[in-house]
Amino acid sequence: MKGENEVAFHYTYGVVRVIGRHLKTIYQQAKQRTIGVIRPSDPDDLCRAEIEVTLVVFEDDKVDI
Repeated sequence: MKGENEVAFHYTYGVVRVIGRHLKTIYQQAKQRTIGVIRPSDPDDLCRAEIEVTLVVFEDDKVDI
């Protein structure tokens, strides 16, 4: 977790980066393995003051042979 603005999940196939504001709750749920789905926040979402996801990025694990 990079501050409260980015959380990165490392998998064998790559990295998923979640970028936004107030992401500490997502990080804590991931540590407890209770997280379900992460999606970008809607503009009219009332929970944006608590958690706001602006971008979800998948980075493929590239292996050069």
